[in-house]
Amino acid sequence: MAAGTAVVSAITAEAWAEARQAVIGLWQRFTPQGRTESIALALDEDARAIEAAAADTPADDRVALRREQLAEDWQNNFRMLLRDHPEAREAVIALVRDELAPRIPEERQREQIINRITHVTVHSVTVRDEGRSVVAGGDVTENHRG
Repeated sequence: MAAGTAVVSAITAEAWAEARQAVIGLWQRFTPQGRTESIALALDEDARAIEAAAADTPADDRVALRREQLAEDWQNNFRMLLRDHPEAREAVIALVRDELAPRIPEERQREQIINRITHVTVHSVTVRDEGRSVVAGGDVTENHRG
């Protein structure tokens, strides 16, 4: 969930405008204009939601829960992008590593995100009918028959 967490964490960073534009730029490279516009609207809506939640209850667990929910939503956006455009994989990694993570103020969180996005563990599992399933970092599944 590194990419989704990186987006939500960057929302509260000082350089959010630049991070926002980098996310939109990624979608512009790989999706139709209508999808890019909906991503831009979602970014703006989520930024307002985080700001409002923090203003209402700054020390409340509801803020953390809302951030987690938004991170999951963004991770799903990235999954759909990669499902439809697998060629975007390196661009997503570069976005997180070069544009979003450096803007995250908390060093520990920044390092965790960079490690999760750049170090993918691959597990191979044998399944029936001589198939093979490969799971990379828990997010990507590739099945082979043969």
